[in-house]
Amino acid sequence: GVVPLIQLLKEKGLPLAVGTSTNRDLMQVTLDLFGLSQYFPVKVSADDVGRGKPSPDIFLRAAELAGVTPQDCLVFEDSFHGSLAAKRAEMKCVGYTQNGKNPQDLSHVDMEIADYSHVTFEQLTGLFR
Repeated sequence: GVVPLIQLLKEKGLPLAVGTSTNRDLMQVTLDLFGLSQYFPVKVSADDVGRGKPSPDIFLRAAELAGVTPQDCLVFEDSFHGSLAAKRAEMKCVGYTQNGKNPQDLSHVDMEIADYSHVTFEQLTGLFR
């Protein structure tokens, strides 16, 4: 359900970015493999910053390149370190639990989801009210 959600966010005119602790080559291969590269004009990898997650550097750089303030950003994360980095960047964070297949401590996120296909635009915008 992630592709329809990405398409919806793009249709709504929201700037989209990828921020990952992996290296640039692996990030690009993964995005290309799943046909997602076209949706993300901003791509930030561990190669682009001095410190990886749980430091907020990756997300702060992505926000800067996307031209938005960190407080206006929403991060989707499936890891403890990534979600902690998002919160340290003062961004909203949705924790993806993968239906319990990925046991991570996501207790500090703003919203948990098990399946992207059940997420609505209204739920996401409601995080900013």
